[in-house]
Amino acid sequence: MRRVFWFLSIMCCVGTMAAQKASFTLDQQGCVLWRELLMRGDYWDNANRATYKQTEPKHWRVEKRETQGNETILSGTVFLPDAQLPFTERMSSKAPYEADYLQEIPDVKHTFTFRFYLPVNKYVGHSVWFSGKEFKLPAEAPQKPYQTLGSANDNSLRIQMDDGILQITSETPFKIHLADYRPSSNNYHLNLYFNKVDGKSVAQFHLSFQPYRFTPLDLRPACNMGFRDEVEDDNKGGWTDQGPANDLRMFPVGSQTFCNTTFDIVDPKKNAGKSCIVLGNSRKPAFPLHAEAKQTNAPH
Repeated sequence: MRRVFWFLSIMCCVGTMAAQKASFTLDQQGCVLWRELLMRGDYWDNANRATYKQTEPKHWRVEKRETQGNETILSGTVFLPDAQLPFTERMSSKAPYEADYLQEIPDVKHTFTFRFYLPVNKYVGHSVWFSGKEFKLPAEAPQKPYQTLGSANDNSLRIQMDDGILQITSETPFKIHLADYRPSSNNYHLNLYFNKVDGKSVAQFHLSFQPYRFTPLDLRPACNMGFRDEVEDDNKGGWTDQGPANDLRMFPVGSQTFCNTTFDIVDPKKNAGKSCIVLGNSRKPAFPLHAEAKQTNAPH
């Protein structure tokens, strides 16, 4: 059986964010799109146990669409069991990562929501912040179908994405409801309730995205090991000193992209055979217990 040693290895690399060019848009049904994330109007008919979705033309029918400069304007009809209601929708792009959104329905009898689907396989472990609290999206499914994770009124909501923070704000506080819909749906659901103002149901938000910012840190001077190890347990390494059957010689070097982030993986051939930091413990006393790479331009 192969022995496993507990010691720390750090691949030395220089990281910068790989910015994805994207903007907030309205699709043909008027749903808000941000990359793969879709945000839609929604009405839950409790009497008939049915959802009326903006994604369905039979529920939300767009009858007119026009563009005025950087603003997209839609209008049409919402078809409910007991009413047919006109709606108008506007999206105004302010910058690649900003937009103003408005949807109005002249009705206060019905309760409409602005719904997000957050797929579990993509958003598990991510955080959602509102009402001064952080809500971590759980890996474990609820024992009963549907579990509320958080509910409050606030005028700001933030969603953690792989490469930044999506923020939704409003001058007027709105109700936010976060729930885990497993097992009936493999999604977390995030509902923002339309406010009822002057005889209208109104969803009015400012949408923005803040990409993560990375400052490169050069770890090359601290590298003490290479990816390749020819002899197991000789206390020389490289990698974790477990021999050629368990080293990292196949790892690509140079510019590589992982999780939307571009790295410059240190090439051991260009760094005196060193490409990573490996730290030992009492079972591996030959390995150093600390490493230091001084940075002259590091952020504070």
